[in-house]
Amino acid sequence: MNKSPRLISAAWIISGIILIGNNMTIGQQSVSEPLRQHAVSVLRHALTEQPKWIKLHAAEALLALDYRENVRQTFLDELERHGKQPQYRIGIWRVLARTDRHIKIAHDNWVQQIVAAFEDEHSPDRIHAAESLGKLEYKVNTEDATTMGRWQNFSEQGKHASQAFARWVLLNSGVEGAESFLADLLDSDQEMGAGVAAYAFRFRGSISRTTWNKLAQRATTAIEPDRVYLASTALKHAPDDQIQAKQRLHAILIELAQTGNKVQRYQACEALAESGRPEDVHVLASLLNDDQVHPDVQVAAALAICRIGRRNN
Repeated sequence: MNKSPRLISAAWIISGIILIGNNMTIGQQSVSEPLRQHAVSVLRHALTEQPKWIKLHAAEALLALDYRENVRQTFLDELERHGKQPQYRIGIWRVLARTDRHIKIAHDNWVQQIVAAFEDEHSPDRIHAAESLGKLEYKVNTEDATTMGRWQNFSEQGKHASQAFARWVLLNSGVEGAESFLADLLDSDQEMGAGVAAYAFRFRGSISRTTWNKLAQRATTAIEPDRVYLASTALKHAPDDQIQAKQRLHAILIELAQTGNKVQRYQACEALAESGRPEDVHVLASLLNDDQVHPDVQVAAALAICRIGRRNN
């Protein structure tokens, strides 16, 4: 039985980290080695001890940090126990595809299982499959008319989540006009219409200035649950000359990390993993060590701490 990270949570405090206002000092480093180790221990504990989706999020955080030990075996065990459970099975296959990313045959096998779930019109988890394919940067065969027709239909029908995830895959596939097609959903007045589209854009390496302008404008006027997705994506892709916009968007995420609900806090921490600053570490550390904070939020906070540390130490 693994020790709970609660038993070692004092280690990073004892190490001599000093919080002064919004600044953290110790050799000009934002993340001390004991704090980094504690964050990783929280992720490893979640991988072995937490249920399903929290376990999955911890696995993906560990893989993102290249701490791969025991992730694959854990999810092979999850496959044996829960591999037929709709929705969660998609997540299992996605993690295994990532663990096997350097083994093409194995990687492609997991991806094709997700594709098969998407292509089955009676599948209970087509939306989850489309989202996972977006995250895995899957590219459709644009020369196959049947395949393209399936994705085009899904991108134009149903809820905005379905449309956004399908348009995300079309964008990954290099389909002409796919970025503006996805960006059209940013104008949606439906709850989570703009939010899901913004979420998809957050996984892109870059976006056009036109799309960013639309994101930033919506982020200042949107209400929850859309705002956290719009603000996080707009911050990630903010041009260097948009200093005031970056400050405003960053402030939104810090506010939501401190006072939001579970989803808002989780998404804000994930965004800070990509766009956070050294002075954000004290907020993230407080989430990491608060017994009242949901374990999923702690997973995202742990990832953000490690990422900020790598960028700034």
